[in-house]
Amino acid sequence: MSIQTLSFKGIELPVTEWEERLWSRVVKGERDECWEWKGTRNQKGYGTFAIRINGKQIRFIVHRLSYALEHNHDPGKLFTCHRCDNPPCVNPHHLFLGTARANNLDAFRKGRNQVVGAYAKCGEDNVRSLYTREQVAEMRKLANEEGWGVPELRAEFGGSRGGVHAILSGANWKNIA
Repeated sequence: MSIQTLSFKGIELPVTEWEERLWSRVVKGERDECWEWKGTRNQKGYGTFAIRINGKQIRFIVHRLSYALEHNHDPGKLFTCHRCDNPPCVNPHHLFLGTARANNLDAFRKGRNQVVGAYAKCGEDNVRSLYTREQVAEMRKLANEEGWGVPELRAEFGGSRGGVHAILSGANWKNIA
């Protein structure tokens, strides 16, 4: 049984109108191929479009709409994740629902996310690292041999008081002597 209307982001429109808005900017291929959105994309590469309802512009992420049309319901607060890891893909067979944690773990397992809880990459391999291995070794040498404290090290190398203290105490950068 097919539905006649779909409520998506709290807006109920005929399914045919949602489908026209979505599929008019997509070149469909085989089931296992990515179907890329040819319209506007956001800074992360996900397809978007906007509609004006009662004078208010509402923006939509198109792969979420594709999932909603295929499964006859709005994904709500769940993430609509890509098996293919291709942000402009709207092929509903490439999409699945997950929590924020599941999405981050999926990204980490596929090598797209360097920081996920206990699975964080360490040292220079962490995208949020401020220092190189050489700088950390130099900081520890200056502290141990020259008596430099946290204020002096921060003045020389930058960073936060807590971050420099974590390096000196061995809480961070444990693999550097």
